[in-house]
This record gives sequence, structure tokens and C-alpha cells, in this order.
Amino acid sequence: MSHNTATLSMADAAVPSLSAGRYRVTAEYGITTGNDPRQGSTQQEIQVTAPRFRLDPGLVARVYPPPSSTGSYDTVLPHATLSRLTLPWERGLGLMEESQPWPPPPWLALLLFDARELPDDPGAQGRTTRTTVREWLADTSCAVPNLQTTAEEGALTCQTVRIPTPLLRRVLPTPADLSYLAHVRTSSTPYSDGVSVLPQDCAVLVAGRLPAAPASGTVAQAAHLVSLEGVHTMAENLTSDSPVHVRLVSLHSWSFNCAPDTGPGFGAVLRELVGECRTTGGQFSAPPVSVPGTPEAETPRTGAVRVHLSPALLDDESGAPPCYGGPLQPRTGTRPASDLGYADARALGRTIALGRADILAAGQATQRTPSRAPRTHQEQFHTLLTSGAARDLGAALHTHRAVTKNPAPAPARPPAPPTAPAHSPADVTAAAELLAADLFQLRGVPFCHLVPDPRMLPAETLRFFHVDETWVQELITGAAEVSASSSGLRSTIEALTAATLQRGRTLTGLDTGADHRTGLLIRSQLVADWPTLHVNAGSAEGPVTVRRRALANDVLLCLFDSGSAVTWVELAEPAHGLHFGFTRGDDGLQTVVRGPDGEDTGQRVSLAPLMRSAHDRTLNLTALAAKACSEPAPTSSQLAVQLIRSPFRQYFGTPPQEQH
Repeated sequence: MSHNTATLSMADAAVPSLSAGRYRVTAEYGITTGNDPRQGSTQQEIQVTAPRFRLDPGLVARVYPPPSSTGSYDTVLPHATLSRLTLPWERGLGLMEESQPWPPPPWLALLLFDARELPDDPGAQGRTTRTTVREWLADTSCAVPNLQTTAEEGALTCQTVRIPTPLLRRVLPTPADLSYLAHVRTSSTPYSDGVSVLPQDCAVLVAGRLPAAPASGTVAQAAHLVSLEGVHTMAENLTSDSPVHVRLVSLHSWSFNCAPDTGPGFGAVLRELVGECRTTGGQFSAPPVSVPGTPEAETPRTGAVRVHLSPALLDDESGAPPCYGGPLQPRTGTRPASDLGYADARALGRTIALGRADILAAGQATQRTPSRAPRTHQEQFHTLLTSGAARDLGAALHTHRAVTKNPAPAPARPPAPPTAPAHSPADVTAAAELLAADLFQLRGVPFCHLVPDPRMLPAETLRFFHVDETWVQELITGAAEVSASSSGLRSTIEALTAATLQRGRTLTGLDTGADHRTGLLIRSQLVADWPTLHVNAGSAEGPVTVRRRALANDVLLCLFDSGSAVTWVELAEPAHGLHFGFTRGDDGLQTVVRGPDGEDTGQRVSLAPLMRSAHDRTLNLTALAAKACSEPAPTSSQLAVQLIRSPFRQYFGTPPQEQH
């Protein structure tokens, strides 16, 4: 997500100078030669083209709700963002000229359908029927618009959707409502909604029907971007003798699933998390410990967890009991002499290296004297792992069980796996370099070494921390010792590990003045229910890179580049663009009334009396605009400002816009 300030502007429409169609240009001229005036004219026919029966997929920049997603969408109005600013107004509805307002209503509309409403798509998956324009217009089993097409257009393929006639009458927006369902959005700079960068200038089409609100389970919804060219005229002429279905051109379709709002939303969970952070300061603190035989409990000053290897007095500095502090520290400073963290880090590095198959295999293949018998315990262990003894033992035990239980012939021994290619010293150094890079980012470090006591990170908490870079260096040193001892390339691997460590420091900004990295550890329902939760960080100079990794279903580790220079952190709801909708109130859905600059006036407008059909969840947009907007003649852009909803976000520290 970009943190450059972007100004979003709304406009009612972007009507092109000429809509699609054939035009005749007449040029008249007059020439006078002496007393002989001559006049004449010339004509030229031109054709203005625009999409009609199908759209280039790139014209639909974004849709909301996201395709195939599941969520509590019953309070939002689905919408589609078009990358071509003038597209909704490049054609007309085919109405009489004198009946059209200005700006004219769009020729496109977003229609929403429930499961079992569409006969050809009972599961509401957004399915359409492929045909040619000529075949569609010649279909006598369904009502279709009366359109004039060229031979070239008739040969085009298109996608159609068959709709029951009574349903179309109920969900088809009126021409007056259509004008409120399209507007233009312009940004002063390119901006991202957290998914991708959107065009600065775009058209937005909003549905006039709310998704279903299931009591349990999920309900599928299909959204179709349809052409309304000639549709209103067709609908006015439908009689009892007309076909029971109408077939329209579907230019784009997708589906999503509505789920009941059974739990707290993103905003509620985030507020609870922020409240806990304000209480604790977002800092690690070790749980109280009790000395065996004494009732006292004391919290260590460093936030480390005590480990009782032998009885000792807590207040005796010379005989302080051993304690463990991991790489994530609440503050910087010197560790006490009794802290075993650095020794543990080096031992852990050795353990992780021994568990890496690439290190073991490469190291075994590059022994200086591979023909001699292994002498040390470590060499014997390597020989056992790579000799195939475990495979032979397993096959022998399998044969023994088969003979004991059933005297039938033993199964044939499976073919031996292909022999791994010989490893060169370059393989060892590459494996060591990869391992060092992983460990620098704390990849592969068990959670219990990051947070040694689960009470330090209870549920629904977040903790800011400083990375002890000395602990990380000891971790990498331990891993390098194993790599070097197994390969005979000690000096090469030690130099390579140091170079990898330096590259990591350069990449994360630690060689530009910052002496350590900082980060954030979150244990919350936010991580489990919103795995694409946005975590951003930065300083007064701008955003910094956030390196994130999920440690568990509900635990997220984030490391911030640039170290202690980070001055703000942002948690934001996963966004799919600004969307439109309503909030829940005591009397049902309602909308916030905003002032001219988008500020909340404190007023609320209930949606219940502003529905065309409560059963079909269709809105009376004209009545809603009159109630929600303070202007005497509200427009589509003014209504969009009232209905717009932005993702929840929370800043810790000084927000970037306040640092300039």
C-alpha cells in the first residue's frame, strides 16, 4: 500500500463528445470570383465505434466483492471498476431523446441474482450462454431488445444470461435510478487498494440490489454486467403473451458467497487488540516466577524467562539464577551475565544446520579423505545417514514380518533410489550461504526460542520488539561451524557466512546508521480470519519493507527494515478497493450522512423505508439520494460520497501524513 497522499475526486459522468453511431459531417463553402459567387457543400460519413456486445477483459479493472470470496457482504453494494473513463456513457439506452436527462444514464448496469433465480445458473456461479449476436437477436423463445446491427456485428460471439421476466421487472433499475448507479473516480496520483495499483481515472458501476443475508451457511450470489441498450423499451412493451424469459447480453460476470455475520468484524477485533496494546504498551514482559520454597514472585527486569537449574536468590546479582532471552527483546541494552541466550543461539544454529539435508549431503561428499573409516562421532553419524543402512534395515524388518505372518515368498526388494550426484565444494558453500540468509531472517527458528514462555504472548495481543542482532549472529555462527567442520572448507564458509550476514544487514538498512531491526509479533483472530491482513511500517522518509511470516494459524511475525528508524506501524483491513454500502443500526441498515468534505455529520438515514422491494432487496436510489444528500438536486457523485466505505486501519506511532 502506498502512503503517498492521494486525493480522490468524484464526478457524475464522463460523457464523450460523440456517442457510438453513424454521423454525417457537412462542410459548406462559398467562393466569389469577381461578380460570380459560387456556393457548394461536401459531405463525409463517419462511424464512431464503442464496445457493444463484448468487453475486453482489461476494461474491468476490479470488482467487489472479490470473485469466489466468502464474507458478510449483505451490507455492501457490489460494484465494478472500469479502466475506461467514458465507457458507461459511450452508448445510449435507446430511449426517446426528449425523455433523457443530462448527464444521460449509462447503458451498462450491474444486476445481482440469488441462487435458483436464473434457470441456466441455479447455483449462482456467474455462468452464461455463448452464442452469436445474430442468433441471440433471432431467439423467439425469449424476449430480446430490438437492435439494429451490421453484418459484422451479427457474426460476433457474445455471452447471454436468461432471466425470468417477472424477476427482471423487479430488479431492473429505472432510467432515473440508473443515473445514481454510475460515477467517475479520479485520483491525483496512482494509488493502490492493497491488492494492485488502480487506474487514476476510472468509471464505477454500482448495483442497486443488496446481497442476501443468510441465517446460516453461505448463499451464492451472481453478478452480471449487462447491456441495457433497448432493454427499457422492450420491458415497457412486454405483455401477458410475451415470453416468460428475457435474454440479455452479459459483458462480465462473477460470483461470491454471502456468509452470516456471526462473529465480531475486523473493526471490533482490531479495537480489542488496540485496547490491550494501550494497557501493556505493546511490550514483552516475562511472567512472574517463584523460587522453589519461597512464596515470592518477581518479574525479571529484562523480560527474559528464568530457568531454574539450581536454587539461587533472585536479588543476589552474583548468584542470579540462569535465565533465557531470545532474539526478540522489549528494549535494547546489555544482558545480565546469567542470560544463556547467546549460548543457546549458537547451539541452536548447530542443530538447525544438522537438520538441513543439503548441508549434510554436500558436506559428506566433500570430505577430504572419503576413503578412510569415520573416526569421530560426528563422522560416524554422517556415514549412518548417507550409507543407506536405515533403508536396508527397514527392508529386512519388512521381509521378516512377511515371513513370520505368511510363508509366501517375500516381495521383491524395491529398486534402490538413484545415487545422488557428487557434490562439489561449490555445493557446500551455496548450501551454507542459503542457510545463513534464512537464519538472518529468523526462518527455521522454533517458536519456543523466539517466545520462550507462551504467557509472554497471550491471545489477542501484539508485541513490538527490538531484534538482538548479536543473538542472530551467534545463531549463524553456530550453523557455520557445522557446515565448515563437515566440509573441510572452514575459511571459505566462514568468509562466505560473514559476507552473507553483511548483505543481510545492507539489505535491511543496518549499515546506514541503524544498529538493529525492529518488528511486531501478533497473536490474534485478525491473523486467523484475515490472513491477508496488511501490515505497513515506515519513518518520516517513507515506507520501509515489512518481511512477514506466519508462525501459526493466529501468529504473525513481522520484521521491519531500517531498524530503529521505524516511527509508525499500520494495521489495515485487507482491501479490495473502496466499496459502497451501509452500517448496521438499531432499526436495521442505515447510512452515514456526510458533509461536503466527506466528514461525518452524526446523522443517520434508515434504509428500510427507501426500498423498492424489501423482499428483493432492491433500492429506490432516487429516494435514497434525496434523504442522504443535503443538496436540493443530488447527483450520482454526491450519493457515492454518502455510500462509500473504506477499510479499517489503525496507526501506531505518528501517522505518515502528520510527519510532514
